[in-house]
Amino acid sequence: MKFKVFIRVDGSSILGLGHLMRCYALAQMLTNDFEVSFYSIEMPLELNIDFIKKGFDVKIIDSEQKFLDIIDVEKIIVLDGYKFDDKYQAIIKGKCKALVCIDDLITPIVFADLIINHSFHADVSDYNLAKCTKLALGPQYALLQPVFLNRNHIHPNPETSRKLFICFGGADPKNLTYAMLRIALKLNIFSSITIVTGASYNYERQLKDYIKDKFNVIHFHAIRSDKMFELMEKTDIGLVPASGILYELMSLNKIIVTGMYIDNQRLFLDGVKNIESIISCGNFDDLDCQVALTKAVSLKRKAKSVFDGKSGERILSLFKAL
Repeated sequence: MKFKVFIRVDGSSILGLGHLMRCYALAQMLTNDFEVSFYSIEMPLELNIDFIKKGFDVKIIDSEQKFLDIIDVEKIIVLDGYKFDDKYQAIIKGKCKALVCIDDLITPIVFADLIINHSFHADVSDYNLAKCTKLALGPQYALLQPVFLNRNHIHPNPETSRKLFICFGGADPKNLTYAMLRIALKLNIFSSITIVTGASYNYERQLKDYIKDKFNVIHFHAIRSDKMFELMEKTDIGLVPASGILYELMSLNKIIVTGMYIDNQRLFLDGVKNIESIISCGNFDDLDCQVALTKAVSLKRKAKSVFDGKSGERILSLFKAL
């Protein structure tokens, strides 16, 4: 009988979907050895259906107490979210087999048995921990979907990089998709532009009206990870925020223009901005993005991915040890 892992995570048009998606990646790493269930107060219906189709149990709860009531010593609990403070952690730690926290802000985590932070900036010295807490830090523990993780992508350097990919995650509450598309079209340097919007994107009608006569722009909405992989593979340059989707493009050795639009992306951006194939455009200001995109078309791709494809094995081993 498989040991049970309960993942407490939320996502919405306001919160974004990044936490949900990296937990989905984690669940797929564990699924052969553990029985994984998701517990969410907020989760888009499309993702709920996708998770269930993948074989995971999904419970929509109406309060934190409902989750706390079902925890017992036979469960491993995973928390991913900024609201789960030390008091909440202490309650769970006192009831469960082991507590795992997914972190990206170097937040005070006192009671976890395992902390996963796959950011480039993460370092042991950032944490003040109990002796029993284990750390899984850096890109060698990347929480990526199998389609991105389980390949070693090597590409020849193209003579020109003129195919642009734009995606601002599952929600994009500031509608940067639309703003960045306008900038890219104004530059008139791309042969094609592929746009992907997520399940919680609320500006689809405006975007469709704008691109209806733009014949070099193709729009996809709420697609699965295998389709996302296919679209990324066919492009040269990615324009994305400093979040999980940045790692997906990095696994494919793409040239990437990236920046931050919320504070919790700052450390992620700081960790990757010195990588040769990545160009920072700061806060996605118009002029900075124009300069960065113009520079991107002259760069060459890296020969090999920064990921070795073994983060799933490493994380599974750590969970087994719990």
